[in-house]
Amino acid sequence: MVAAACSSDDSGDDATTTTEGEAPAEVLKVAFVYVGPVSDKGWSWAHDQGQQALKAALGDAVDITTLESIPEGADSERVFNDLAEDGNKLIFGTSFGYMDPMLAAAENHPDTVFMHATGYKQSDNMGNYFGAAEEGRYLSGMAAGAAT
Repeated sequence: MVAAACSSDDSGDDATTTTEGEAPAEVLKVAFVYVGPVSDKGWSWAHDQGQQALKAALGDAVDITTLESIPEGADSERVFNDLAEDGNKLIFGTSFGYMDPMLAAAENHPDTVFMHATGYKQSDNMGNYFGAAEEGRYLSGMAAGAAT
């Protein structure tokens, strides 16, 4: 059986075919570790909205694990190590207090990418991210200016 991707009506060579026997695309295993419950309607909830957008965008190409209410501290290092050992190739830690435990887990699992929210320590396989705050700062500045 041959499946063909749809292309434009022109007769260009941009059609893609797949035949039986080809290996399916590898599913990316991604984990999100939240410091609180998603029901907090705050920090963890906002991160979970990103997780849902990722799933909506990538569909079956991604397998997502979420862990809620994981306390900061030494035990979180075990959680990050376990997630990497379970085959997750991209792990998001969503609390500042996860920084050192994630860094230690990143050293143990060089083939896994760790992304830490709000932190500043990095390694070859650990990066940081933070939400854009300039829009809120702009609006608060406008409100302050209007009040003077």
